[in-house]
Amino acid sequence: AAVLNFDHVLSDVVKQRHQWFGTGKHLKSWTCTGDYELVLETSDRFYPLLQELTYIRPLRFASPSAFAMGLDSHPDLHNSCEPGKFGSGWEYLEDEVDCMGLSAPIGTGPLKFVSRLSNDDGSSELHLILFAGLY
Repeated sequence: AAVLNFDHVLSDVVKQRHQWFGTGKHLKSWTCTGDYELVLETSDRFYPLLQELTYIRPLRFASPSAFAMGLDSHPDLHNSCEPGKFGSGWEYLEDEVDCMGLSAPIGTGPLKFVSRLSNDDGSSELHLILFAGLY
């Protein structure tokens, strides 16, 4: 569920819209290593990462049931972006992405910081645990 949220907000087509968001600039990958463990890998050390994950936009930890096609929602075909609210600078986006919005404000549940690993190349990994949420 958490990976789905990152896929939608930081897909290749949509991520340009979120350049103000530091996490999007520094995040290299996001994966789940277990049922409830999310690993975020950054390209370099980025101290505000945990703080930015608490913002309600652009990343939201929405439940798959809130996405247009559930877990099968494709980032370009059924994106969670709100339709028609991009302004003149983002009109091109709806030509490339079908913005479907979210059906309801249903979250994945709380998360907990577990650890951070620093890699020799200056990148780091952040391990989070997602608790069972509403599906």
